[in-house]
Amino acid sequence: MSMRNNRSTVATSPSTGDQSKQSQSSTAETSATQGQDKTTMSLPESPSASPETPTPSSAPAVYMAYGVSANGQIVRYSFQPTTGQLKEEKSFALAGKRPSFLSFSPQRKMIYVANEAGGSGGVMAYRVEPTGDLSFVNEVPSNGDGPTHVAVDRSGEWLMAAHYNSGRIHIYPLQSDGRIGPTRTQVFAGANAHQILSAPKGNRIVVPCLGSQYVAQYDLGADGSLTAATPPTLSLTEGSGPRHLAFHPNGNWAYLVNELNSTVQALAVQPTTQQLSLLGNAVSSLKAPVANNSGAEVQISADGRFVYTSNRGDQSIAQFQVGADGGLTLLNTFKTGGTTPRHFSIDPSGRWILAAQQDSGTITVLPIQQGGGALSPPVQTVNLPAVQFVEVFKVSP
Repeated sequence: MSMRNNRSTVATSPSTGDQSKQSQSSTAETSATQGQDKTTMSLPESPSASPETPTPSSAPAVYMAYGVSANGQIVRYSFQPTTGQLKEEKSFALAGKRPSFLSFSPQRKMIYVANEAGGSGGVMAYRVEPTGDLSFVNEVPSNGDGPTHVAVDRSGEWLMAAHYNSGRIHIYPLQSDGRIGPTRTQVFAGANAHQILSAPKGNRIVVPCLGSQYVAQYDLGADGSLTAATPPTLSLTEGSGPRHLAFHPNGNWAYLVNELNSTVQALAVQPTTQQLSLLGNAVSSLKAPVANNSGAEVQISADGRFVYTSNRGDQSIAQFQVGADGGLTLLNTFKTGGTTPRHFSIDPSGRWILAAQQDSGTITVLPIQQGGGALSPPVQTVNLPAVQFVEVFKVSP
């Protein structure tokens, strides 16, 4: 499937994918560590609302990061939360595969990967060894023409996949050893389904559908079945292009990044049903119009004070203040130091943003300033061609 950077048009109906599948190597091959080009600068102090403030007697925390390349590669890095230092440790070759997104199991013992290669693509399971190395477990054909996003549901019993080209979502059972079972349920959610994730409570799942200009909403049954919510969709302004959504830590709000018009829409979450509704008007992620810009990723600070989104075209991350009513105010935009920030994540310490720059083939590490949440220029740039995704997680203690 072709790269989907700054799209000027979107599909209005599902397309038919080639059902041929590439064979899967039973183990991940490793390649030599690549060199890194680093930039140094003064480091920020830890934010006052950092989610992980160590006590004097606590042991040093150990952090690890994974980067995903569409060239068929997952790279493991060590990460130092005190300095922002990202160091490549090992590269895992996924022969004949084209990974686009990665999701962890709740205990971080398994990684699930969306594979766009081979026409219809597939979903893959890898065991995370104590060293951080990846051991291939299995792959299941998605038969959904372009898996663009995967996630494990809140129960940890189901793997969910959204397929961009066909607009279908699939539900797969997860075995006790983390193995993916055959598709249990599949439905058409909407044109260009771009993400699938669980709501904070209950069994509600949501699916932003870029081409249909809505967010589809379902209830996931204990047997893996899907029941459309009432109403089944939340409609957005025509031409918005809903792409990715993130829930606020308080569970009452959510924030949706719109790809096509570079805006962010605040949403209210009904406490019992988890049904979504619009909360005010969408807010631009740009200080001034930028030709051919498109929104990509959205993340929320652990203290819930700030929402961040990425701009492909402006090559920036926008920072928004969250108001007492859940509404957003654009504070500023910050250059990421690369080209096409397709994905980014906030590290568990709350001090750093790692940005995956698809077209420059780089991961940049940006400090989050104390108190105000603004970003400083990158302290490091690491090369990873065609990078799609990057995330840091805490290994121990």
